[in-house]
Amino acid sequence: MRKGQNIKLPKEVYIERHHVFPRSIYNIKYELLGRKNNIIVKLTAKEHYVAHHLLWRYYQKKYGNKDERTIKMLYAFWKMFINKKEKITSRIYDILRTQVSELMSERMSGEKNHNFGKPMSEETKRKLSKKMTGRIASEETKQKLRGRTGRKSSNFGKHLSEETKRKISEKLTGKNSPMFGSKRNQETKDKMRAKKIGKTLSEETKQKIREKMTGEKNPNFGLKRSQETKQKMQEARKRRMRKVERVDPKTR
Repeated sequence: MRKGQNIKLPKEVYIERHHVFPRSIYNIKYELLGRKNNIIVKLTAKEHYVAHHLLWRYYQKKYGNKDERTIKMLYAFWKMFINKKEKITSRIYDILRTQVSELMSERMSGEKNHNFGKPMSEETKRKLSKKMTGRIASEETKQKLRGRTGRKSSNFGKHLSEETKRKISEKLTGKNSPMFGSKRNQETKDKMRAKKIGKTLSEETKQKIREKMTGEKNPNFGLKRSQETKQKMQEARKRRMRKVERVDPKTR
């Protein structure tokens, strides 16, 4: 930094201006202080990158990840290679991307989101639907989504309240369901059937299902079915069995 205060570089060398005291933290009126007080220095692109990297690490070590000053330095460093496409190592990118993602998620959730409580107009919904229709995710995107499970999931450790569950249920039940009234064609049914054939659940998975569906955890616990419902279930079971017999005569 001291080197950049008095250094005179040739005109052909690319330089960037760097604030010795971060403006977002110290709120110094630079236009009043100017260069006379060596508040702004000239650095090469590499030196500027290193300076912001060190600032972020310094505040992170001294105040922790959740401190507002560390967050400001994190964003400043993040913008350096987002806007200017600076090259960084995969390890640093992974750390930065994870921390920025977590902070954005935390700051844009619930009432903190600028769209919180604002219902979408029918026109906006129609435009979004038109934009997303026909889109097919690439294999790379699918792989990234599969990797966001367990602790990597943004919802890991979060439990929905009964009120939230009820709201979700109401929005996806009956006519509100996106699948309401839709009928699968034979081709779709065949694809779903082919995907399931030969798949067997592991003993561990079976045990987990048993634990989640036993006793009071079962959604039908304490539910008493009417005679009419029992009759319908029995008829449906018979129809399924007849289909199995037609497909595989050996079951007779």
